[in-house]
Amino acid sequence: MGRFLALFLTAFVFVSITLSITLSVTPAEASYSKAKYHGKTFCPKGAFFDPRKGGQYWSCPKGTHRTIFPVTGVQACEKRASVSAAKATFRGKRKNPKPKGAFYDRRKGGEYWSCPKGYPRRTAYKVTDRRDGEECLSSRA
Repeated sequence: MGRFLALFLTAFVFVSITLSITLSVTPAEASYSKAKYHGKTFCPKGAFFDPRKGGQYWSCPKGTHRTIFPVTGVQACEKRASVSAAKATFRGKRKNPKPKGAFYDRRKGGEYWSCPKGYPRRTAYKVTDRRDGEECLSSRA
């Protein structure tokens, strides 16, 4: 029984840490648009069939994709957001004043790092993590 409890607690801690890291980075938001109605008989290239009212053909604006929302709604089509990552830049040791726009990392007794312009969000990865270049995130819809 003791082995099972230890295994359970280890798994619980792992899941808790994974969830907290995952939820600490907010997802990039997508932008939505309406679909264009084409009628009941004409199906242009790139249009899709919707079974409402006996069947209708619709299309999404270029660069967007069909969502699960109603075809007549404002969220019928979606432009997916893209996320890009960038490497953080070393800004100094903890013994010095904190530079403007920098964040604190505990490595080597404390260091200040910053993300490049356009990358306002910090990920949960350490600056020395093997996922080199993924310390800062930027999302674009």
